This record gives sequence, C-alpha cells and structure tokens, in this order.
Amino acid sequence: MKKKSASHSGLFNPRVLVAFALCSVGVSLAMLSFAGPSPNPLTATVPGFHAPVTIPGSSGGSEPSLAITSNGIRYVSWQAPGQFAKSADGVNFTQITTPDTGATGDVTNAIGSNGAVYNGQICGSATTLHTCIYRSTDGGATWQQRNMLADMHPGASDRPWITVLPGTDPDHDTVYLEFHTFTPDDLVYVTKSTDGGSTFGPAIPVEQGTNALDSTCNTIPGGIIVDHSNGNVYALWLAGDDVVQNETTGCNYSQIGPFPKAYVSKSTDGGTTWTPVLAYQGAFDLATEIGDNAGKIFSTITEDKSGQIHIGLSVRHNDNPRQFVADCQTNANCLESPNPTDMYIVTSPDQGAHWTQPFKVNQTVGSFFFPWIHAGSAGRLDVANYSSTTLRPNDPTSIWFVGMSQVTGAVAHFVSGPNATYDSTPVATPQILLDPNRVHGNGTTGGGICTYGLFCIAVPGSNRNLADVFEVHLDPAGGANVAWTSDNGGNHIGFACQDSGPSAFAGMPDLNGCYSSVAPTSVVSRMTHGAITTPFDINLPLPVGTSPRGVECRTSGSLGAGNYRLVFTFPASLTSVGSATVTNHDPTSGTGSVSGPVIVGPNVGLGLTANQCAVNLTNVSNGQYITVTLNGVLDAIGNSVNVTGPQMGVLIGDVNASGLVDSGDVFLVRQQTSQSASASNFRDDVNASGLIDSGDVFITRQHTSQSLPSAP
Repeated sequence: MKKKSASHSGLFNPRVLVAFALCSVGVSLAMLSFAGPSPNPLTATVPGFHAPVTIPGSSGGSEPSLAITSNGIRYVSWQAPGQFAKSADGVNFTQITTPDTGATGDVTNAIGSNGAVYNGQICGSATTLHTCIYRSTDGGATWQQRNMLADMHPGASDRPWITVLPGTDPDHDTVYLEFHTFTPDDLVYVTKSTDGGSTFGPAIPVEQGTNALDSTCNTIPGGIIVDHSNGNVYALWLAGDDVVQNETTGCNYSQIGPFPKAYVSKSTDGGTTWTPVLAYQGAFDLATEIGDNAGKIFSTITEDKSGQIHIGLSVRHNDNPRQFVADCQTNANCLESPNPTDMYIVTSPDQGAHWTQPFKVNQTVGSFFFPWIHAGSAGRLDVANYSSTTLRPNDPTSIWFVGMSQVTGAVAHFVSGPNATYDSTPVATPQILLDPNRVHGNGTTGGGICTYGLFCIAVPGSNRNLADVFEVHLDPAGGANVAWTSDNGGNHIGFACQDSGPSAFAGMPDLNGCYSSVAPTSVVSRMTHGAITTPFDINLPLPVGTSPRGVECRTSGSLGAGNYRLVFTFPASLTSVGSATVTNHDPTSGTGSVSGPVIVGPNVGLGLTANQCAVNLTNVSNGQYITVTLNGVLDAIGNSVNVTGPQMGVLIGDVNASGLVDSGDVFLVRQQTSQSASASNFRDDVNASGLIDSGDVFITRQHTSQSLPSAP
C-alpha cells in the first residue's frame, strides 16, 4: 500500500515504487478548524466489553477487516497475506485457512447469501498490483479464487473495499468492488459482479462532475455499501481542494495533499452511472494552505435500519503537513504544530442527497485516528478509533489506545437550504477503552502515527505499525465487535465484543454476555416424577442474566437427593461436548459438581434429540444459585465454543419460585393434594413421586423460612 513505511512496504513495495515513479513530488497542504456540535455525555448509557483477546496466528499482522454472519459467526482477516480466524462467540477464535498465501494485503471482508464469506485484497504473483476476490462457502475451510483481476483496470490498484448484495444463492450474489488506481490516473473506481465474484464488469469512475477528473489524482476511497431494500449503492471518497494544490503535493501518493472534502457517490442503476454529492467540506485557506485535513485515513460509511446514510471522518484542524514534511527533510528535530484531530459523523436522511453539518463524537481534546462506524437502528452508531492525548500525532513519545463510543439520536431531516439538520443534538458516550493497555507507543519511542505514505520515511521516528484501518461491526444482538492492531508486545490483532449495556438495535434488551451463535435456545432442569413416563422441565430463562431466574423446587426420588439433570438445547445438531464444570456457587459455600461425562443426543432413554445434551449434577446443596459451563461445544456446522448456562436456583419447597419458602408454598401444595403430577401442577410434587400428597406438604413445611441468597 502507498500508506506503509519502508519497513513494511515502503520503498521495497512494488506498488509504492510504481507510485513514486509516477508522481513528481512537491509538498503542500493545510487548513482551518471547524467544530460541529459537541456530544452531550449526561444521558448516554455506556456499553461494556469482554476483556480483549488476541487472535490466534496474528503475530506480525495489521489492518484487520471484520465481517459477521446473520447467525453471529465473526470472521477476522489481517495482512499480509490475508489470513483468517473465526469465532462463534467473539471470545474463542480458531485460525482457518488462508485464501492466498501469495497475496499482499489490504484485506476487506463481506458476507453473502447462505453465509458465504467474501474476501478482497491485493493479489500476489502474476496479478500483483491488482485486486483479487476470494470466496468460501464452507465456513473458511476452503477458498475459491473467484477472480484474479476484479478491478478490470490496466493500472495498479490499491485499497479495495467490497460489499455484497445477497442473491438467491452465492453464485447469484452481487459483489461491488471500490478501489483507486496508481496508473495511468489516480481515481476511485467501482466494478460489479453479478455471479458471486466470478466475473466483473468494467471499472466505472465515481467522480463525475467533480474536479477530481480534471486533476487526475487526489482521491482516497473510503468504503462502499449497498442498500439491501432498494439496491442503491453508495461509494465514499475523499478529495483534495483544487487541481493546483493536488498536483504540487504529489496527489494522494504522498498522502500529504489537502483532503478537506468527502464525497458520497450514489448509483441507482447497479453501478452503471454515479452521482457524487459533497457530504463534508472542511475549512481550507488557499493563501496559507492551512485547514481541515480528513486524510487521517480511512473515512468510513454505513447505513442504519431507517435508511439514513452516515459517514465517519477523522479531521485534523489547522493542519499544515506540507510545511511539516518539508521541514523534516532537513531537520531531524522537526515537530508538527499542536492541533487536535476530531472524530466526526455526518448524516444524510434522504439517500445521500443532503447532509448534516458534522457532529463531533469525541468529548476530550486529542487525536482520534483511523475511524470506523457501524449503524444499527435509526440514528444509532458505534464509532471506533485509536486515540491519544497528543496534539502531535507523529511525536514518538505519544501513547495510543483503542476505544469506541456509541452515538444515539443521530436522526436528521431535510427541509430547505444546503444542509439537512439533526432533529436534536445526537448523544455520544464517553470513549470506552477496549483494551486497558496501550496499543501503540510507550511514552518514549515508537508512538508516532504517520499517514504520509512514502513521505513517512522523511519523518524522524515515524511509525506505520498500526497500518491504516481497523473495524467495528454489529452482531445479531446489536452488540459491537471490534478488531484492531496492537504493537504492544509485537504486532498482533486484538478483538473485543460487547457484553453489556445497550444494543444498537431498538427494542432489543441490554446485552448480557457476548452474542454466541452456539448459544443454547433453552436450558431446563429435567426430572421424572414416579411412574409418569414424560419428564417435567423447569425452565431456566435465557439469555443468561434474565430475571426472574429459574428455581428448582424439587428433590428427586429417581435421581437421588441432591442430584439434578440439566438439558441444553441448541439451534444445530451437536457433534460433541468436551466436558462440563460447575463454574459458580452463590453463596460460595454452596456445593455441587458434575457427575460423569456430558451426554450428547440423540438418546432415547433420556429423551434427548440430536441438538441436545444433558449434564448430571450431584451433591447439590439447597439454598443456592449454581452455574454450569459446557466446555468445547462443537456443532454439526463446525462452530466450537464454551457455553455458560444460566444460574439455577435450588430451593426445595419453593413451589411459587419466590426465593423464600413460606406458608404460601405450603398452601399451594395442600391445594393439589391427591392430584397426580401434570404440566400445570408438577412443581407441587416436591418429592417427584408422581402424586401430590402429605409427603410433599411435609417436605415443604420442613423447609419453611429457607431462602435463596437473593430474589430470583
């Protein structure tokens, strides 16, 4: 990529050599500051995240891409070449096969029909400097090289982005590829495939009607999305201020050219024609060449469920990179002027026709780089970036963290004038650190982030370890999932999934644990009552953390006192379950353990189907909540996770599940005396004999005044 240093791809990367050979470089850029409305932190509820994990096999990797299937399988790739890992729960990852061991990176992932996984990246071997498309229809076990010249352009391409409109099957998926070229021009193009990435049509420039076509440079692709309801396609790209400025700064080969503009080009005819609209215009002073620089790459685009289009930008104010880079070429002690870089979102309520003024997400002053946004319901966005308190992002003493903010209320309308307006000022949470540890810099060395591509070699102490991008995406529960690069302890890919706080989808409950595609659909305490052949189940509500919790009020004659059987039901058939363990007692003085191996269905004797398993518990003490975890659950689809079940309250005689055994429970049992156990009264058969009688009344009275440690 043009954006890496010599140590990563720099002067020894063939794509950069092509760029360098084609561009004559002067140096100039800059801008004035613009501040949009600031967030109101007082009413924002903050999401919580699982502790970060390191993706297996990602040592030395950078610039991850992430895609999530409709059932929650996370696919993470990184460069170079584009390697992959997947997870069903956002915590336990397995490295899978690599699409092309000779490819050179710039990975981009998307999901098609039937869970097909698509990957685009810069090709290797004979087609190097072009974009290739790969596809897996078996969960990443194997990959097809769908097209080794997907950009359909004679020049060298760079930084591809893909999006997929699912068809009736993977071979009828529509794949859109956005990229830009080094030669013979430097423009953003889009190609399209209607056969699942096998063949692509011609490369169509998206800049019609702007000065980009006249200057033959100055573009940075920012991503492409397709509206699944109407087929409209939106391509985001950054542009320089004017022709003269672009040419004198080496265009975007150098990344020091002025990029105060963000365009969104829209196609309503499947990518044949494009109409660009200026979505963001930063301040820029032609005389001083100082102003707003949105080139703290990459920009990002998303659509919420109401059809609003949102873009995300990292904008450095009062920026003068031309002067800084020129100074660095002769001055080993060169320093940038101290200026903030803000995280902006801009919204279109009318399919890209009109755009709001930018809304500033960050609540503190510093530098917020490498933005990525993903939208849920109307006006709800998760916004991720790297952040530092530094105002000099190239300063080697800087320290960087990875974080996310959740924005709500970004709902806009257009009435008249040049801009749409937000109905009310959006609300952003304070930035949530996804990793409490630094991801870049140690306070002394290695803390600079350089975005000047080839010219990073002129900046003393410049650093490109984090490359240029990382991503946040939503799982089916509306939880944020983020993959990023860290060089703390050597380059690797980190990952965190949201496990608490508000969903990005309206109407969904707050999250309680990271979403798992292998999450059970039900967990019950199953017991046979005397000679009655059909067992009776007490439901333990899901998801984990649901209130009220299930309370087991029985003591079993068939299983033995203190013995219980839990039955887990899953969406898919089970291949195996490694083991089960009791992972929590509340209070901690409680007892109980797993007895024997996990029993995987089908099992006629226990009434288990192929998607069920049973766990036997023994020596379970009364008056506690007990938690069981299944280890190594492997289903027939190939998903493998650990599954923690819901807490089960154990309180013998608590037939009304109140958490306290009292006269009310005794009364209920007495009312059913002489009745056989049935679906409506089996809880009153406390000794599980099959008949409700004086024995059940006696047991219940024996336990009167006993309670659980907290209400269910």
